[in-house]
Amino acid sequence: MISAKDAKAEVANALSQLRGNALRAKTSMGFSTAQGAQFWRGDFSLIRPEHGNGLAEIWFFAEFDEGESWAVAVVHPRVSAAANFGTYKLVEDTAPTLVPTDSLCCPTIHRCDPSDGDITAIWPILYRHLLGSAR
Repeated sequence: MISAKDAKAEVANALSQLRGNALRAKTSMGFSTAQGAQFWRGDFSLIRPEHGNGLAEIWFFAEFDEGESWAVAVVHPRVSAAANFGTYKLVEDTAPTLVPTDSLCCPTIHRCDPSDGDITAIWPILYRHLLGSAR
């Protein structure tokens, strides 16, 4: 995590409800992978197919006692796929969930159409085969 800090009491309490018996938590607005990819609060990230194949709307990052890092995010499910983009259903008024950071592919360019509740996300060339094969 990038510039992680101890979670404030109210945030730690909310995280313990998501995680269970976490004794301590650190939070951060950014996360960097071993490969150099960076994710930040507000990013929409593609989720690897083996972890649900959705689109994560990142709120922030959390790390618990055991050192595992998680994205606190709302996950929008994929409803259709084309060769180079996916369509996801906008999920509003939903509480965030914990998403393992190793399931995040990359931040993506997206467009939200509130009239029909769809989010269209462009798949970077590097991930098109991976994401498109899991239609």
